[in-house]
Amino acid sequence: MSDITLSQLVRPRPQLTLFAARQMVKHALVTAVKQQQSVSVAVVDIHGGLIAFARDDNASGVTINAAIEQARAAVQLGSPSRVLASGCHRDRPHFPPTPDVSSLQGGVAVVIDGQSVGAVGVSGARDGDTELATSAAMLFS
Repeated sequence: MSDITLSQLVRPRPQLTLFAARQMVKHALVTAVKQQQSVSVAVVDIHGGLIAFARDDNASGVTINAAIEQARAAVQLGSPSRVLASGCHRDRPHFPPTPDVSSLQGGVAVVIDGQSVGAVGVSGARDGDTELATSAAMLFS
């Protein structure tokens, strides 16, 4: 066992911080308000665990789980959540149904220094969920 190096046992991986997640949530909410949209915003880590969430006072209750599930879909695929709606993905042509994952638009992976570190999900902006999520996800890119 002494011939085994640490790099053979673990991989260092950048981790999205609570500070960054809160900044992304704030950015998406402020942008949505300027567009007169009422949304929920979720940021998840690389494993789909919720880091930060906020819901506008006027956002529908249905947007809560939708935002979280859209973010989880994006982080699992490494692509926007809407890819699931098309029924195919270049790496996974038949992505199986997965609990707590949404095929609705509005989930976007957060990529920093070329590595996916999480995802942002936005729900409630009629046709602008993906744009809001993309804007938030690119804050630190």
